[in-house]
Amino acid sequence: SMSIYSVDEFLTPERYEEIRIKRIKDIAELKKSRRIDYGERFSFLFENRETVKHQIQETIYLDNLQRPEDMIEVINTYEPMVPSSNELSLTVFINIYNEEEMRTLLPRFKGIENSISLRIDDRKIKGEPIYPEKSKETTRSIHYLKFKFSPSDLNIIKGAKRMSIIVEHPEIRDEIEVPQKVLLSVIKDLNL
Repeated sequence: SMSIYSVDEFLTPERYEEIRIKRIKDIAELKKSRRIDYGERFSFLFENRETVKHQIQETIYLDNLQRPEDMIEVINTYEPMVPSSNELSLTVFINIYNEEEMRTLLPRFKGIENSISLRIDDRKIKGEPIYPEKSKETTRSIHYLKFKFSPSDLNIIKGAKRMSIIVEHPEIRDEIEVPQKVLLSVIKDLNL
């Protein structure tokens, strides 16, 4: 598949360090209109090219990667998270606050990545995990999902008035309203 990013879009750790604080602020600002917090346990972030690019750059920096081939490996790992023009990409964070919760609480959310849908006006579209979970006993605290739309769905969402995230899991069954500003950000991505 076509690569979404080229390696020369990314800075070496030294160069990135000079602008990192500002870049983190800019991305935090961008994420404000793309993020939904639900209780103290869950956060949802609609990803786009910029948010994923930031994750790649941070990984290059934190792992102190200098060689283009190492950078390319990170790019290839994260690229599947970037939504194409007929999808939305959602990262689901389960907030785990200590080791004890990691052991006792996280396993209760097993299968969460297969239990999330979006409701857009009257359409319900199920999320598909980008990186399927390997463990049978527990789950990761971060999941990356994609929602793929047919051409007719796409027309609906471009004019959508309401959107919600539906979670149907033994530990949490709820429909979480997507705030209007987030809905507008997401629709803007699809209209590019």
